[in-house]
Amino acid sequence: MSQVRVTKVYQGAPGTDKYHGTTVDHIEARDRGLLRHSAWLWNVREGDKLQIPFKELEEVKAACKGLCELELEHPKYCNQHVGTDVYPYEIIEWKNERTIVVREMEPRDFTDWTDGHCKRYESNPDNPLITLRERKNGGFNQAGAGLHCPFILSDEPYFYRDPSF
Repeated sequence: MSQVRVTKVYQGAPGTDKYHGTTVDHIEARDRGLLRHSAWLWNVREGDKLQIPFKELEEVKAACKGLCELELEHPKYCNQHVGTDVYPYEIIEWKNERTIVVREMEPRDFTDWTDGHCKRYESNPDNPLITLRERKNGGFNQAGAGLHCPFILSDEPYFYRDPSF
C-alpha cells in the first residue's frame, strides 16, 4: 500500500460536495471510477491520508485530475497485525515503492496488561531487520516467506496485546 495525502481539493470544482465545497462528492467519485479502487475516495478533505495500492496510484491520480491533488508520502512506521494483537515496527529504509526494510520497536510504559495498550516506544538497534514486500492485495508481508500476518503502514507506532488470550 502507498500512503497518499490529499494536498488540495479545488473548492467549488465540479465534483465537490454542494454543501461543503471542500469535499469530494460520492456521486462524482463513483462516476470517475474512484470507488472501484481500494481507497475511500469520497468525503475526503485537504490533509486526509489514504491507503492506495501502489499499482493503482497512477490511475487514481489521473481520475482525480481537476478535482483534488494527491501527494505520495512515506510513513515512518508500520504495525504488524497478528490476530487481535498489534506490534509496532519502524521503517528503516524504502528500497523502492514496493519494498521496505523494518525493525521491531520495544513497547515501554504499559498502562496495564489488562488494558493491553502502551504509551511509549523505543527503537532497538539490536532487533533484526526484516524486508517486506507489497503483495497483490496491497498489503505488506515478509519477503521470501509464506503467508504471514500483514503489516499496515502508519504514521504512529501502535502496540496492543489482547488481554483475552
